[in-house]
Amino acid sequence: MPLVSRFLQSVMDTTAHIDRIEVVLAVDDDDSESQRIIHETRPITKVRIPTGATVGNLNRACFAASSGRTKDWDLAVTAADLLPKKGNNILG
Repeated sequence: MPLVSRFLQSVMDTTAHIDRIEVVLAVDDDDSESQRIIHETRPITKVRIPTGATVGNLNRACFAASSGRTKDWDLAVTAADLLPKKGNNILG
């Protein structure tokens, strides 16, 4: 799973407070290779999803498996000016 490994390493390399990051990975229940994904320095919570599950079901399962909620996360994103600008995203 080189793509997943590269993504995880990028997150580790570019995150200021890696101790605040939780990795929740959804994997198809018939994908034994993905179920074995690990990272050397960061635990990964894996959620087994039925093959063919909708994106909504995938998101709900990952959200349910996550351990914490970041209070006022939307204010932090707004303060960092990371919200999409009008005309600068696929919604127009």
